[in-house]
Amino acid sequence: MFGDPEEAYFSTPPSPLSPSPYHHLPQQREKPRVHPSLYNGLTLWEDYKAQFELVADLNQWDMRTKAAYLAVSLSNQAQAVLGDLDKTQDISYMDLVTALDSRFGTSNRTEMFRASLQSRTRKPEENPP
Repeated sequence: MFGDPEEAYFSTPPSPLSPSPYHHLPQQREKPRVHPSLYNGLTLWEDYKAQFELVADLNQWDMRTKAAYLAVSLSNQAQAVLGDLDKTQDISYMDLVTALDSRFGTSNRTEMFRASLQSRTRKPEENPP
């Protein structure tokens, strides 16, 4: 007459244990067709960024989804960039790309290599050029 109370208990989905910090992300209707590879900071950032943009276009991700996927695709040295960003606000895709450009971009590496070359001294066993 009133139905099985056990059936009613198990038919409702469980509530989450804690609210997710990503509750504001749009729910995807389908899984990504292509997953981005991991970026560890050892390969050229510009090459990875170009590939990531292609993956994002194929999957038709909006800016928030791109930011989330880029953040979880970082590993090793590149993951440390997340710690440098302001934790009091949402991380935008552009903020993340700017931080990665700053740390791993070739324009900054050129300056770093130039400075290390200028401060280098020749070892006694090295011949002059």
